[in-house]
Amino acid sequence: MTIEYTATNRNDYTGNGINTIYNFTFKVLKQLNAAKNKNYTIKVIISENDVKTELTEDVDYTVALESNGFGTITFTTAPTSTQQIVFLNEILRTQEADYINIGSGKFPADSHEKALDKLTLICKEQDEAIGRAILLDETSNLSNITLPINTGNADKALVINSSGDNLAAKNLADIGLAPVTDFAKTLLDDTSNIEARTTLNVYSKSEVYNKSESDNLITEATTTTQGISYLDKPITIANNATDADHDMDFGAGNFDFDDGSGQAVVSALTKQFDNTFALGANAGGMVSGESIPASGFIYVYAISTADGSLTDIIGTTTEDGSTISTDSVVSANSLNKKQYLGAIPTDASNNILAGKWYVSKDGYGFRYTKAIQDVYIIPSASTEYTRSLSVPAKENVLVIGSAHANTGTSGSDVLRINYGSPDEDLTVLTSVDLVDLASSGDSIRYARRDKPFYTSTAEMKFYVTSSSVARSFYFKTNGWEEKY
Repeated sequence: MTIEYTATNRNDYTGNGINTIYNFTFKVLKQLNAAKNKNYTIKVIISENDVKTELTEDVDYTVALESNGFGTITFTTAPTSTQQIVFLNEILRTQEADYINIGSGKFPADSHEKALDKLTLICKEQDEAIGRAILLDETSNLSNITLPINTGNADKALVINSSGDNLAAKNLADIGLAPVTDFAKTLLDDTSNIEARTTLNVYSKSEVYNKSESDNLITEATTTTQGISYLDKPITIANNATDADHDMDFGAGNFDFDDGSGQAVVSALTKQFDNTFALGANAGGMVSGESIPASGFIYVYAISTADGSLTDIIGTTTEDGSTISTDSVVSANSLNKKQYLGAIPTDASNNILAGKWYVSKDGYGFRYTKAIQDVYIIPSASTEYTRSLSVPAKENVLVIGSAHANTGTSGSDVLRINYGSPDEDLTVLTSVDLVDLASSGDSIRYARRDKPFYTSTAEMKFYVTSSSVARSFYFKTNGWEEKY
């Protein structure tokens, strides 16, 4: 038979779960392949979810060959819509023609033609395979190109080498793609968290906890150092210059939803907490039905729609934000995602107190412009006291303040006090937080101790271990940090 040139030496189909018969439109030979239990040179492949399976003739399918070499494949089970079907030629590389002239010397044309047909089909089969290969351009004079595939190059990228004459395996950080800056490369090649922190010039978690405010780990919100906060761009808080008693300024930033479902961006805006909440800048900020409390706190939340298309800032007198969803504007605009930002203190006249808000590694902090004396007492020995503090009544509030004691002037008097969280048992401590001693003939003596401690009830507790004479103890609250 003659074999004309065609571009097709394969057929591709997608199953539908119904059809079992599919045509192949290239020449196939009837040729025994004992190794694969095949009678025909066609190869049938099913691919599903990138898994390739070669089917078995007379088990998974049968072949019907027509006189022109074309034909049909009939599957035992109809391929499904998720299965890709591929028909290819697979001809044994053998030479079976045997030219024997018997007597007449007649040329064995039939045998010769069959051999030529086989060679031609093999060439077409190879053309199809080469067509799926990566080839050099016709103008290239390169040769002996090798693929550097070995275990040492695992998880590396295949690139053209610097000479442009072969392939090489490189780490992604070494390729030099435009989006990867030189600084980013110095981070990507770090092999440990210690090296990465050195590159980024940041502290570890334990180092942060061991640093004090004087080490500048707490950054004023108006000059936030990116990387110290958990947020990519924290929302800053500041007293408004025009109406500092009632309005607050919030800087542009982003926040994570407290249910973990997403993140949103807030534009810079001013909220008026002496007015009921309304959308946008220079608009009301309090939940409807609530107002600025006297000697209390406004708990501020960033709020958003689920898709982040609408965001705002709102204040409430409920520390858990439970009344935010009852606000009519909030519910009408589906602002049902939120994140707590911080607490704003107020005075007895329902005005916002002045101070500085800070962004720290773990949350927000506040410092009063002038420290508030929350405790003053002449305590009795072996007595435990609990007193309220000017900090929010929320979980994980770190109180920043100082404890003070004054002596009397008579004799060798002494005052020893332990103080801290309301949850602590101060009576069992062997060390003493604050010791104030005076020897005979001394004038009034003074002692001070700065020791931060946590509270969730806006209270502190102190225990007087000994007091030989009447002397005073007082505590000044400088501010707090809220740990998220």
